[in-house]
Amino acid sequence: MNREDIYRLLGISQKAPAESVKKAFKNFAKHNHPDFFPDDPLREERFKKVTSAYQSWKLIQNTINEITRLKTASIRYSATGFKPWSFSCKA
Repeated sequence: MNREDIYRLLGISQKAPAESVKKAFKNFAKHNHPDFFPDDPLREERFKKVTSAYQSWKLIQNTINEITRLKTASIRYSATGFKPWSFSCKA
């Protein structure tokens, strides 16, 4: 599943902010959850597909946020002259 799929499946713009994606997914889940429509296999299949795409999107977003956090921390440490990667442990 590629990154564009979540936007296409939820019917939102690729430039939509994360909050809009979350809101659209929650709205989709509310109207297509298999517990509410047990006799509709088509809705269940769509729900599984969109849930899988949303989980992939969340993983990508979390990775991006973590990389940004690490870059910020690295810049902060290098500005103070602290270089954690330059230490070696010798016993």
